[in-house]
Amino acid sequence: MSETITDHLAVDQFLAVSESATISGCEVWSADATLEATGSTWRFRVSGADAIRSDYAKWFSGMAPSSGCPRLGTDEG
Repeated sequence: MSETITDHLAVDQFLAVSESATISGCEVWSADATLEATGSTWRFRVSGADAIRSDYAKWFSGMAPSSGCPRLGTDEG
């Protein structure tokens, strides 16, 4: 499989905005996307890019910028 420069743009953008706590500027979700998150005692679900962005903005708002998220390649990319 050949990898192009655009293969990881959505992941790159999401990581960049989550690390800098600027999720409100993230444009990686389609209008009909669904976010499902599950913890040990809860389950959470929102639909739509605006709803996802809004909830992630709350989740990441108090975070200080991080030193990055390690990414490991796989055989599939």
